[in-house]
Amino acid sequence: MKKVKKAVDERQELEMLKVEHFGFWIMFWLLFASIIIQTGMGASYKQVGFEWGVFMIGCICTSISYLRRGLWDYYTKPCIKTYLLYSIAFTIIFGILFGVIKYATVDYYKINVQYLIISIGIFSVAIFVLIFITMYISGQYTIKKQKQLENKYEE
Repeated sequence: MKKVKKAVDERQELEMLKVEHFGFWIMFWLLFASIIIQTGMGASYKQVGFEWGVFMIGCICTSISYLRRGLWDYYTKPCIKTYLLYSIAFTIIFGILFGVIKYATVDYYKINVQYLIISIGIFSVAIFVLIFITMYISGQYTIKKQKQLENKYEE
């Protein structure tokens, strides 16, 4: 098989990767916002299912790629403090979104706000536990992979 010669040098390739990185994260967060807005407007799973599937494939592929290379984050390192910080932050965000969407789309919660608060509490605890466990497992794997790569490159 014939190899195709690149038409760009290393500097241009790095610039292209930066542009692609920026474009990916804009697309990622806009797709997330689109799903949230459509769900808040009462769209069914049939209406947002494909977008949700594409979003989840992007999330899973990106996460697996980072983990396989021993990468964690630009600004933090994998540790209990990081897991707690991210878990609390995303629990608050998703708890508020859940509450607003349920209040806007389910008439029962407009009449019985106390049940809405209870359901937000249960949802928030479940989300916190899920995020924390996922981050703990992926963080421990990242630490292990980083040590493996350090040993590999030392030899």
